[in-house]
Amino acid sequence: MQTSRILSVGLALALLTSVAAPLLAGEEPAPPPVDTGSVNTGPVNTAAADAAKLHKQITADFNAARNDYYAVMRKRRADAELQKQDPPTAPEPEFIARHAAAAKTYAGTDAAVPFLTSIVSMGRSRQADDARAALATIVESHSGSATLDTMTFSLLYGVHTLGEDTVRGAVDALVERSPHNGVKAAMLYCRGAMVNRATTSTQDQRDTAVVDLERAIEIGGESRYVGLSKGAIFELTRLQVGMTAPDIAGDDLDGYGFKLSDYRGKVVVLDFWGDW
Repeated sequence: MQTSRILSVGLALALLTSVAAPLLAGEEPAPPPVDTGSVNTGPVNTAAADAAKLHKQITADFNAARNDYYAVMRKRRADAELQKQDPPTAPEPEFIARHAAAAKTYAGTDAAVPFLTSIVSMGRSRQADDARAALATIVESHSGSATLDTMTFSLLYGVHTLGEDTVRGAVDALVERSPHNGVKAAMLYCRGAMVNRATTSTQDQRDTAVVDLERAIEIGGESRYVGLSKGAIFELTRLQVGMTAPDIAGDDLDGYGFKLSDYRGKVVVLDFWGDW
């Protein structure tokens, strides 16, 4: 029964953590199909409509190519003969080039933004130089776009490949320059979450991150970044190493009631696991 209690503590705390602090799970364990949002066209015009149609087509083509690529890679892992052959070419370089050509066609207009944010999303894992160049163009020429929140997770998860200074500089600039609260809230969340995800951080850094996240909640309206910011604040203020774990109560596998605080002063083994 003691083993079942320990397992129940682990499962219950895992559930609490997944609800209160979603970032502990890495937010998005498997990347969804790329969808960088709609083009901010303003008044309907032919060029903007053509750009939106083109972006939708390139995105659909890329998602199909990526699915095919991963299907082949899964087969290779289970087939020794296939492993002797040259691996398939990842689709990102081809589609980064297509997005770059489209962005050049619509340079200087809002219609270029979805193509540029797609380059940031794709390039962060395979072609960081292209992603950094696209990000610089966004900051320099398109900081007033209302759709820049679509690249929030590309920036957050691209810190190690794009460079922390590059990402932080872009985020800081967009927090300062964007006239749209939705974009500001997304970037404030990103800046706070960067501290939350860091392997080491000082108390001053965590305090500053909480201020950013509280501001994101204040201006975020119905944005998804309001809930994410609340979860990040919970982690930063309640789930740091050395803090007392939040108490939980429930029944163990044998139906006996218990609380995590019942084990205060004892060694508690938490087994976190998942399947997707």
